[in-house]
Amino acid sequence: MTDASSSKVQLPVGLRLSSYSMKTPSRTLLTDAHAEIPAGSMTLLVGPSGVGKSVLLQSLAGLASVFESGIETGGVASFIDPSGRTFPAGQRPTIGFVFQSLAIFDDLSPAENVQISIDHCRGGPPSRTANQWLIDLGIPAGTRSSLLSGGQRQRLAIARALASSPAMLFFDEPTSGLDEATARQVAQLITDIHRQHGSTCLIVTHDVRPFLDMADQILLFDGQKRQLRELDPAAVDDWHSALQEALPKEDDREGLASARRRSWVGSIASFFQKTADIVGGALWTPIDLLPLWRSARWGGRALAHSLRLVAGPSAWIYLALAGLIVGFVATYFTFRYMPYAKYTETLFVENLLSSIGFALYRILVPIFGTILIAARSGAALSADVGGRIYGRQHDALATLGVSPDRYAKFGALWSMMLTTPILIAWASLLAGGASLVVFTAIRPEWGPTFWDRYFADAFWPAHQSTPSGLGWWFAKVTLCGLGAGQIAYAVGRQPKRSSEDISRSITRTVLLATIWVLLVHFGFAFVEFE
Repeated sequence: MTDASSSKVQLPVGLRLSSYSMKTPSRTLLTDAHAEIPAGSMTLLVGPSGVGKSVLLQSLAGLASVFESGIETGGVASFIDPSGRTFPAGQRPTIGFVFQSLAIFDDLSPAENVQISIDHCRGGPPSRTANQWLIDLGIPAGTRSSLLSGGQRQRLAIARALASSPAMLFFDEPTSGLDEATARQVAQLITDIHRQHGSTCLIVTHDVRPFLDMADQILLFDGQKRQLRELDPAAVDDWHSALQEALPKEDDREGLASARRRSWVGSIASFFQKTADIVGGALWTPIDLLPLWRSARWGGRALAHSLRLVAGPSAWIYLALAGLIVGFVATYFTFRYMPYAKYTETLFVENLLSSIGFALYRILVPIFGTILIAARSGAALSADVGGRIYGRQHDALATLGVSPDRYAKFGALWSMMLTTPILIAWASLLAGGASLVVFTAIRPEWGPTFWDRYFADAFWPAHQSTPSGLGWWFAKVTLCGLGAGQIAYAVGRQPKRSSEDISRSITRTVLLATIWVLLVHFGFAFVEFE
């Protein structure tokens, strides 16, 4: 018998809801609800669309994203092992969760989607390898995850959930979007898995027909009475009528409409809340930079993924063009439009070259380069994180006992902090090259030797082994990158309910990250060049 206080639970567990309540910022979903789900049973949770079935499932799984959306719960949700012992408050057994969106990691192969679950298994030693799970559930290992059919992706999501050796399995609309034949196959697959592995299954579904002959009990989420009540399948002749009777009250819908009319107030409050979240997240930056991974393999994969986003080939081309343009403009227009060039140029050309070199390497390239990195790489990170939030991949990691921040935020911060100085140095090198070419073309009588002799005088004197002000330069560009990474992750991490939310988060990231970079350079200007 497995002790209920152990984190390695393999036997099926039951669930008891006592005086359970649940509400959103706009309406109450459940009030004083009671339900019992026996260990090892298959239970269907049905009800009209929009009453909160999926929200209930996610709250029982303890997904942070539900509570970040303003969901509040009350009462007691007790997990009970087969011996009747209750898990301590706040502790849950291992729960395998199959999302309606499936939350497949498309950047991983099918085998890797299962392997990440095995590597974070909390329910004891894995019973199968990743490839064995793929074979057992008929998933082609050689096909990219993004190219799998709907049924194959469904089976892959189930395989990933099973690989964590769960004591409970939650399914959120497993047949949604599938044709009738495929829906029956998925229902039969879930039934076979339930019989073979014995996990307690709780299935949210709007289509009870494929499961009617297999379910041990059916719970109706009654939006009218805000209760959970058990239904007798044999006593219900018309499922459509039963669901109609469970629709929320009219005043609930009016309350929701009223909440929408007050949305501008909520938008202002949301803005300040999101800003506070960014500032609060920044305070944890020293902890987030530590490799507090459960698996070094997946921590390294997360860092490599972020590095590809932040410093891929396009970033090098982007910064190269920026460096070339800044170097060209600074040199060409200085010598082309210098007042009284015929009289003053021969007197001050050495100082001009030295000033151009100093301005390029210490001021112009760092400012323009970090702005471009904050915009380009910050937007890429924010879009990636936002897409994973919207696609529920972060929630999928959470159901495996993995803190998404431990991997994704670590990768975002380190990738920005490591690559920003490198990319700025790259842009500075090309800015110097552009300056050399322009100067030689404009003043061929002096040539590259003259340029080389004086260009670096101010920022890298001949008697010094390192450039002057290298510490200041490194500090400000690194701080720019770290802050932009923090902003990109914090904005991308906020709840996403639509693709429009992702687009808005990208715009907000570019704006906030650019402001951050300008503030950093503004602040350093008062102390760096004193």
